[in-house]
Amino acid sequence: MKRGWMVLGALVLVASGVPLTQVALDRGAAPRGTLALTHRELIVGWNGDENSGVSLTWSWAKPPQLDSISLAELVPLGVTCTGHRYECGFSGGRRGWMVVGVDTTMWDGQIAGVRHEIDSIRASGLPDSAAGLALRQRVDRLKQLVLYTSRLTLAAVGQDPDHLVRQWNDGKHLVLAATIHVYRDGWPTDTLPGHTPTFRVYAEPLPSSLYVPVEFAPALKDSVGTRLNLYDATIAVGSRWLPRVADVKRVAAPEWSADVP
Repeated sequence: MKRGWMVLGALVLVASGVPLTQVALDRGAAPRGTLALTHRELIVGWNGDENSGVSLTWSWAKPPQLDSISLAELVPLGVTCTGHRYECGFSGGRRGWMVVGVDTTMWDGQIAGVRHEIDSIRASGLPDSAAGLALRQRVDRLKQLVLYTSRLTLAAVGQDPDHLVRQWNDGKHLVLAATIHVYRDGWPTDTLPGHTPTFRVYAEPLPSSLYVPVEFAPALKDSVGTRLNLYDATIAVGSRWLPRVADVKRVAAPEWSADVP
């Protein structure tokens, strides 16, 4: 009986030690890539158990998908789409890789547009009441963009992570393991004769949330609740392609006095 318990204990130690060994090996070399994100792109995951730690989950500017993909472009993904089904390939998706990035062009353009509207209202000569209402609406929109609007987007998908790294090695993108789903764009019409089908590729990062090391957890305190807490987070992908939270820093709230009427 005693020997049985010893064997069981050894199995538990081995089972728990394998993931820890993988993590140690993953972090033992220089990261394959890093990406700096903000509280807008990585939000604190809800957790009802105070003892289970803190995690960050991905928040997207738009759904992580690529639209209007041709049948030929699916070949490198190892996906076939035959017959008349809405979803192509495996019903639960298949393992692949995704490239995520920060789209500052669209985000900066939106902010510049709202600031231009604010300046135009101030120069319009409208009555104080009308101008005040219009300005408050624009300032609320500006705050929404600056404080809550994500810039995280899907840039590409593929089956060869090393090729993706070489193609997107610019410091503004990160290659992540993912589950890939492929759907018909125009289903069921595109299954009829004379129609050329196009496809939508949807990618989900693996894992879907990232554990926050205990030393960084205080920077995320009160992020879920009534108090606004801003932070920047750096995500690193190690030698074994495991993403991790490499750093978290608090950020001071912006000043709005220049825009508030």
